[in-house]
Amino acid sequence: MLRLFATPCAKHTTESESQHSPLRKHKKTYFDKYVKGSPFAGGQFVWLYWPRPPVRQKKKKLTQLWTGPWKIKQFKSPIVVEIQHTHTHKYQTVHVDRLTPCTSQSPDTPAPVITQQTPTNKNDTTALTTTPLSSPTLRRSSRHRNPPTYLSSYA
Repeated sequence: MLRLFATPCAKHTTESESQHSPLRKHKKTYFDKYVKGSPFAGGQFVWLYWPRPPVRQKKKKLTQLWTGPWKIKQFKSPIVVEIQHTHTHKYQTVHVDRLTPCTSQSPDTPAPVITQQTPTNKNDTTALTTTPLSSPTLRRSSRHRNPPTYLSSYA
């Protein structure tokens, strides 16, 4: 019984493969035309896509998707890379699709300090002093708001 069923199935499979063969070849040539090699090199700093599950966070929007910076140590294949974290020195073997180049010049340098130049005297603009800007402080609105009239008996 099984042998009677297997013969028509095999015939149908070979017919379908022969019909879809030109389409398959066309799709492969189109895909291969736009495939690019790995844009990474050994010793380059990269960010690793590693979405952590929200353990204590209620909002998924606040999760950190990228970790790093990591340094590429070696290529195990054209698409598999061994990387090392710059701070913890842990190794990880990942696919190149999970990496993006780190654009900062050196990952260990702190963010640049924004400075503000102010004249020492109000009349003399040639002598300027440079002071680092502090982070902007949040200011409450100075507008006084009255509570709604329907809550006046409540308060």
